[in-house]
Amino acid sequence: TRSVIRRMLGVQPRNTRKKVSVRPDGRGMPHSRVEGRSDYVLPPGRWGIMSDVHVPYHSRKAVETTLRWFHDRRVTGILLNGDFADCLQLGMWNVLAYRRSFVEEVEATSDFLDFLRKEFPRVRIVWKFGNHEERLRALYARAAPQLLDVPSADMPEILGLEQRGIEVLSNKERVSVGTMMILHGHEMRGGYSLSLIHISEPTRLLSIS
Repeated sequence: TRSVIRRMLGVQPRNTRKKVSVRPDGRGMPHSRVEGRSDYVLPPGRWGIMSDVHVPYHSRKAVETTLRWFHDRRVTGILLNGDFADCLQLGMWNVLAYRRSFVEEVEATSDFLDFLRKEFPRVRIVWKFGNHEERLRALYARAAPQLLDVPSADMPEILGLEQRGIEVLSNKERVSVGTMMILHGHEMRGGYSLSLIHISEPTRLLSIS
């Protein structure tokens, strides 16, 4: 607004910004606040991948087919590739028509994780968070950013994932296997969704030597 008024009055604004001289070796460049982030390299083994389960709105038939497929192939690891939990009540959609609470969703997700661990007691489980799992922190960031550091804003803490022996990737790490990337839909331009709710055999098996 000030710039528009100055142009109308014919007043040239003074450039009060301090010029920063950047040398070829990078000295003089302002400090970056971006934290470094490295890819998560999937360890060797036979991995089963599950995407978009959306507990507690999952398809029992699809999940049963998936787990039977994992058992038959004796997987050594399971990658939950985003949106394992739905977190419907934390979304920006109209949720008044749904008579469910976030507490009920947390309980259902916890029960499902216990069931998964019982089915695969010695299998490594890695959970990469998708956009639905990020809803809790996004809600705190919008409504109460001062509380982002409290345990109630932390999905791994709420679900007790460390106690359940489940490894969490919640810092937007990309999962890599050699030169291949395993992405969740919200990481791709334009977005993409492939949900266990809608397909009957939604499994992928990846052997890494």
